[in-house]
Amino acid sequence: MRRILMLSMAAIALGLWPGVVSAQTMPLNEFIATADRIPRNVTALLRSDYRRLKREGEAGISAVLTEQYRAQQANRPSQTCIPMDGFSFDSEDVLRRLKAIPEPQRRRMTITDGIREIMRRQYPCPAP
Repeated sequence: MRRILMLSMAAIALGLWPGVVSAQTMPLNEFIATADRIPRNVTALLRSDYRRLKREGEAGISAVLTEQYRAQQANRPSQTCIPMDGFSFDSEDVLRRLKAIPEPQRRRMTITDGIREIMRRQYPCPAP
């Protein structure tokens, strides 16, 4: 199951992204374990755990983008420099990158922390 998500930083940062919950706390290991149990076919769309993970992932992305937006507005350094005009990614690629985070580190992380970590690697900020 490959799903491409296009997100607009401005819409998320301004709270215009419908249905995104602001603070999610799902442990990263729980997110990965649940994702591994979901079949990779169209029946996944009918599963409540798929919809829950989708909401958790969207909320994590929203939180990271909002952090970046607020840091930029306050002229503070940001942990990520995701392009302002949006970005795209493949959910299977994101899951693979989350699994690549070392297990001891993952145990202490939420899905938002995991998303922040992979976005920091994919979209690093230039040195000042």
